[in-house]
Amino acid sequence: MRNNRADNQLLRAAMRRVRGYKIFFVAIVATIVLGMCGFSVVFPDYNALTWLYMTMQLFILDPQSFDVSDTLSGTEAGAAAVPWTLELARWMAAGITCYGIIFATWRLLQKSSGAMKIQKLRGHMVVFGSGPTVSGLLDECLENESDCVLLSSCHDLAESWRERGGLAVEVSSALEQEPLSRGHLDRAGLAHASAFYAFDAHDGNNLRAAMLAENSTTAARIIVRQDEPYACELLQRNGLLSPAKGSSLRVISVALTRARILLRDAPP
Repeated sequence: MRNNRADNQLLRAAMRRVRGYKIFFVAIVATIVLGMCGFSVVFPDYNALTWLYMTMQLFILDPQSFDVSDTLSGTEAGAAAVPWTLELARWMAAGITCYGIIFATWRLLQKSSGAMKIQKLRGHMVVFGSGPTVSGLLDECLENESDCVLLSSCHDLAESWRERGGLAVEVSSALEQEPLSRGHLDRAGLAHASAFYAFDAHDGNNLRAAMLAENSTTAARIIVRQDEPYACELLQRNGLLSPAKGSSLRVISVALTRARILLRDAPP
């Protein structure tokens, strides 16, 4: 139930962003169409590429090297004869550009303030990964009002967590050579964290994250998810990971844990 709720919240956040992008894209296209229509009236002898270039200049708040009213006959009549399509395109282009600048500045300030908050945290949790299991763990942190920093390559999950008031550090895509590095762990404040959860859906990513974490902390508990039975047993018995003094390591299987819970709640 908790995982379904987390997935629904993630889906709603993604849909809100998609709708926002669609509106922004439609506004840009409408501005270009209106601008070209207006310039075609003012400069009927020019070609379509010139009208398009003039319209694109509107987005950079270019004062233009000309005044369209001067190209029309009569001062008062010319001023009144400026096409409404061009006048509307001017204001829409200026509004879109200003919105883009303000939005980019706000996002930059948001990330900067988030990084400062993370550096001030002490005894928090660092959760690495994506998927329903991570979403469920974030829900529990929110319900318990626990400080938690998310490390994830899923942009939608990171944005959704930020919208709910959480802190997140986005990791490079898994398609790149180095999806997780010591730098990401440092940015998440692992050195001052009380626990590190490697709960990604892929066992290999969790193992690599745990190996990086054990060299970055001396006090945090390290909980590693390994759903493959042989991998879970290998780490539990052979001690492939050797946590530093003061830290502790625990290897779990989410699938087996769920099976035990179900068996306990509904014994055969």
